[in-house]
Amino acid sequence: MYEQSNQFMVNEPYLSSFFRVLTSTIVKDVKISFRYRANLIGGLIQVTVLVISFYLFSIAINFRDSEAFAHTPGDQALFIFFLSGIIAMLFQETALYTPLNRINRDLYNGTLEYIYSNPSSRYAYYLGGIISDIIVKQIFVVPMIVLLYFLTAYSLMFYVTLLFFLVLVISLGVILSMFALLFKQVGNLVGIFQILFQFVGGIFIPVQSMPDYLKWVAYALPFSYAYDLIRYYSFQGNWNPILPLALEWTMLILSTMIFFVLSILLLRKTEQQVRKSGLHLI
Repeated sequence: MYEQSNQFMVNEPYLSSFFRVLTSTIVKDVKISFRYRANLIGGLIQVTVLVISFYLFSIAINFRDSEAFAHTPGDQALFIFFLSGIIAMLFQETALYTPLNRINRDLYNGTLEYIYSNPSSRYAYYLGGIISDIIVKQIFVVPMIVLLYFLTAYSLMFYVTLLFFLVLVISLGVILSMFALLFKQVGNLVGIFQILFQFVGGIFIPVQSMPDYLKWVAYALPFSYAYDLIRYYSFQGNWNPILPLALEWTMLILSTMIFFVLSILLLRKTEQQVRKSGLHLI
């Protein structure tokens, strides 16, 4: 019996492919999300109230004369600005918090040892959780994307920018979740990143209208270029980018590649660390 079990463990790495873990995690999480309908409906109501609140806020405030625009925009400019920001914010929150919440949940349930003792891909496990959460959130996001298209008729590059932005935040989310694995409670640290990225990066306030000292901080954040490109394509080019367009794309692509590689390396390093210290200490 022991030999059969041991043989199974030896062959398991060849049976457990990256995509097998990924799809299994996605299917499981999506089923669980739709099982708790009250929570799903509550999330839909929350996002709806958020969109309506920012629409009312956009009526009360006018920034059409801001230097952020290439020429005078339409009456819905501020609402379009906020709507594109909410879309980016939802993707960002999912990518940053889903791996962290997964680590905390597995720590609480005592299932983390099993996850790190079998030969399955850990990256696929975290990525699957993020993708499943994004799939569920499409219930909220798709209507906003359709509304944004109705208001602006944005180009395909809007989706390309969202894709790079998503890979960037997923990589950062995995990195932050590894800190949770090492230091356990890092929710406040993630909250600091969230606030920094949202407010200094330009989700709610155009970087172009910030004081110079904050602009330099924004230039150092890769998220700023993602938000700015999202706004550029949302307004069909009627948006003055904070840097030349080609340079912004270069910064976004390089940042995405760097964070992706770092997330893989840190995940492997963290796994070695927890194995060395003993999984029972997690």
